[in-house]
Amino acid sequence: MNKTIYAAYEELKRQEIKELKNAVRIHGGEYVFNIDEGEAPSVLCNLKYGGPADVRILSVSLDGNDHLTIIGQPYCDGPAGWWEDEQEIPLDDIAYSHVSLITDCIPDRDLS
Repeated sequence: MNKTIYAAYEELKRQEIKELKNAVRIHGGEYVFNIDEGEAPSVLCNLKYGGPADVRILSVSLDGNDHLTIIGQPYCDGPAGWWEDEQEIPLDDIAYSHVSLITDCIPDRDLS
């Protein structure tokens, strides 16, 4: 069986990651979302130990080896409150087409 849809999703995610890296690079290698202004995007993640969850993205950084680090807070409606403690969110845990939601919330930077 030819799995062309899966391959197309993987290519889409690679492109999303490339665009996110470029957006973070323009901001000096790190972008921190302003939670107080409601700026932080929420994305769907399939957390390895918690299953599907909405995750509020707090920051994105890019190191010298071109590795993205995404820090977020999974949604929790239990005793911990609305958001759990912040944690690193692996790119593989973020649903297809949701990486672009992070990129869309990073403002363009006027370099003129």
